[in-house]
Amino acid sequence: MKYRDAWIGDLVASASGIVQRSDGRVAIGAVLLIENAAGESVVVTKAPKPGYEFSGLDTLPGGMLRSTGAGPIRQDNLRRIAFESLSMRASAEAGYLPESALAPIELNPPPTTSYNVGGARKHVIVLPYAITAPPGFHPVASDRSVTRARWVNPLEVVPNLAPANCLIVCKFIWPRLDAAAREKCRASIKKAFADCKRWAQEAGVPPVDMTWLS
Repeated sequence: MKYRDAWIGDLVASASGIVQRSDGRVAIGAVLLIENAAGESVVVTKAPKPGYEFSGLDTLPGGMLRSTGAGPIRQDNLRRIAFESLSMRASAEAGYLPESALAPIELNPPPTTSYNVGGARKHVIVLPYAITAPPGFHPVASDRSVTRARWVNPLEVVPNLAPANCLIVCKFIWPRLDAAAREKCRASIKKAFADCKRWAQEAGVPPVDMTWLS
């Protein structure tokens, strides 16, 4: 099925259940920005792994979108698949199980990330979502892909965020930042955008929307 957004194109579930474009050039992932009333966000630290570019970097909970069964994916099913996939990943990486709908973070197109798996380079479009955690929630990591999960002031970890996550977090908090805080983020944003733009070009998809940056 052809999607409204040109960057998506036709989506299918592979034989292993991974959601990807029908041409196989790019897969679809998602991350969840979990926020509390104090404006803190949950971040997880990627575990060390030989050859993995993001070892030791901070990210939002998330991962690849997966669907049961192979074949075409309808547009109206994409949000359901994202909710199910993010629920699984957020529970494993941060001990958080969403109980309400996830709010999309408006980035159209969203960022593209890339990494090596078994010597092959993979490209993934990262769909961003946000939710507010209930009072008293404390993140706990239980998945071997991450070493810890914690609440942080997003500004404190921007320099150590993986590129796509950096752009997503900064876009989300940008309206609440004063001029000095925005300047502190710009170098990290510039570097993250350069990486994501290069990966988007490699995958043949449009670069991430940066019209919010001012």
